[in-house]
Amino acid sequence: MLPFEQAEENLTRRYKQKQSLTQIPEIKALRQAEKSIPEVKAALQ
Repeated sequence: MLPFEQAEENLTRRYKQKQSLTQIPEIKALRQAEKSIPEVKAALQ
């Protein structure tokens, strides 16, 4: 659900810190409201 960039070496994912930090609380709130993963993804778009 969080956007990331794929690094060439070891398939490491690099997340955009500012965007991730704002979306994590939103994701947690939606999950606590018993939203499904597809519903959470749709809400974040």
